[in-house]
Amino acid sequence: CNSSVQATGTFSACPWKTVLNSTPNALPWPDTGVASNLSVRISTAQGASGSLVITLYVNGVATSLVVTIPAGSGGGATHTDSLHLVSITSGDILRWDVQNNSTTASANVSGITMKLSKRSTA
Repeated sequence: CNSSVQATGTFSACPWKTVLNSTPNALPWPDTGVASNLSVRISTAQGASGSLVITLYVNGVATSLVVTIPAGSGGGATHTDSLHLVSITSGDILRWDVQNNSTTASANVSGITMKLSKRSTA
């Protein structure tokens, strides 16, 4: 991604989108399965006045798969939600929203990944 979010703003991303921006792009997912292990890498520090929160949305609804990067977190770190699982059905529309709760620009987000485990419907 190599993008930051303006002060107190929300930007969006989705798989294969190379930047964060205000366009809420989303991607139809081709397989049924489970999303887990949402990971976010930052290359610069998050502002000291607020957190950076990355949430997986499925069909426009926030899920429990969320990474919160605390205020003042240093750059060069990866933050992961390894506790939550989200069921995905073929054709579901996926996106990540990145909410900056700081009064300054957010950390530079250099990557967002998650594990998608395909599940047979048979």
